[in-house]
Amino acid sequence: MFRCLPEFGPCFNYMYDQNSSDGIFIFHGFPSQKNRNKDLAHFLFESTKASIFVHHYEGIGESLGKFYFEKSLTTAKRYVDHIKKEFNLKRIHFLGHSWGGFVSLNLLPHFVNDLASLVLYSPFTQIPASKGIEELAENLMKEYPHMFFHRTHSEVCAEFKMIQQHYDYPKSLAPLQWQRPGLILQAKNDLLTPEERTRSVLPLLGQQTKYEELAIDHSFTEKREGTFSLTKNFYKDIQLV
Repeated sequence: MFRCLPEFGPCFNYMYDQNSSDGIFIFHGFPSQKNRNKDLAHFLFESTKASIFVHHYEGIGESLGKFYFEKSLTTAKRYVDHIKKEFNLKRIHFLGHSWGGFVSLNLLPHFVNDLASLVLYSPFTQIPASKGIEELAENLMKEYPHMFFHRTHSEVCAEFKMIQQHYDYPKSLAPLQWQRPGLILQAKNDLLTPEERTRSVLPLLGQQTKYEELAIDHSFTEKREGTFSLTKNFYKDIQLV
């Protein structure tokens, strides 16, 4: 079912409602081409007992408007809150890819009592320090110009610094000692989200989080069936299949 909720303005979202008390939320990475994750959402709908919810950040994917990093974080939180209440979800599950991984990790402390599992595909885990921010902003603006046509390099850098200061999920996660099932699938030799940075979050996610490196691309377009199979097996282990 495709719909745009009036509460979220230009944001596009869709769902597969199975009248379930479990809901899987899929948070995408960049640039979220219009068909990105539709195959994953449909696969999870057919393979699990959960309802599936996909939210496109404002300004990219099939959403209208202009993209801002902070807005993608705050709107995602409002979206989960809204859907959780509308569908009376008892347990929620996050699946985040790349930037969607950063979104998921930042949402975890807010939904720690409701979040039953966490799946991450090559998650973006940290904003680099000092000059690394300038390089990151430059690379993103070159690769995804349609996301940043309305902004200058200095404005993007300033927003990264603000997020670095105000969205410190490791600080929020550490005292929670989260101990729920998790799965991290990491692309090998990933220049966008290096393995060592991804592994650095493992202590925050507890001993129930499994970590596996795959010989695939950062976008997870290669060996798609293998990724889906690993994901299904994870949900089977937690009795969601």
